[in-house]
Amino acid sequence: MASFFYFLLIVKLSQTNSITHILVVSFAVFLGTLIPQYIMGKYEKDSVWVYEITPKNPVDGRNLADTLRRNNITTTTYVTYTKEKEKTLEVKAYSPSKEYSKLIESLIPDTYVYSATEVKNYGFYT
Repeated sequence: MASFFYFLLIVKLSQTNSITHILVVSFAVFLGTLIPQYIMGKYEKDSVWVYEITPKNPVDGRNLADTLRRNNITTTTYVTYTKEKEKTLEVKAYSPSKEYSKLIESLIPDTYVYSATEVKNYGFYT
């Protein structure tokens, strides 16, 4: 139904040369795309993010994992290798909300390499 009215406006607009009509329709289309996105963003559930953090050595990895766990962040660790082929402890931290994501990012030192990936339909509960 909305598409019908949109096309009706476009047809009417193409038959007129009035700048006022063009501005009114452009503003209406702008609001029609902006407002739904804003509303959807407000009511959208937080998504789960997985942070994969690679410290330079296993001791730093263990310390980071312990710090994350003390802050009630679900964390797993496993042995991996850096670009220099040195053994280290990779840390995976799971963030169920924006607040946890901010906390995780504040706890990661600037010298560590990390990536964050959004997980869809994870079923993760806090």
